[in-house]
Amino acid sequence: MAGVRVRLIPNLPNAFYNYDKGEILLGITNPAVLAHEIEHADNIQQDSLYSNMLRIAEGVSRVNNVAAIPTMLALRLFINDPERRDDILKTLSGLSAAVAAPGLVEEASATTRALKHNPGHRLEMLKTLGPAYMMHLARGLAPSLVYQAGRSA
Repeated sequence: MAGVRVRLIPNLPNAFYNYDKGEILLGITNPAVLAHEIEHADNIQQDSLYSNMLRIAEGVSRVNNVAAIPTMLALRLFINDPERRDDILKTLSGLSAAVAAPGLVEEASATTRALKHNPGHRLEMLKTLGPAYMMHLARGLAPSLVYQAGRSA
């Protein structure tokens, strides 16, 4: 952990651990957020395979977030067989959730470990980190929900 650089960036609306540069970028100077990002750094620096898997999953998730609505609409428009279309959408929904899972597990792990290492301030930390995790959850599972919504009623 001694090699992790922490940079304060005043206009950054959040904070994150930069996998590529091995640094924590903080736009929010909050002890709970810093503890959470330190846990990311600790988790990710321990295993390069894990880091690579997270990087790939995050990249695929970003693409999926952009492509989900157009893909669902194209499938609804061009595949006339409702059973076949629903099978494809169900498969895409499952794959979307599977791709989002590593990032969501990492977020939950970093939050849990940050809470564990700061027992006197858990409620305050949860007030800060809880909504952030909900945002990660919504962003991670949105494509899966889009594909489910595109299925025939």
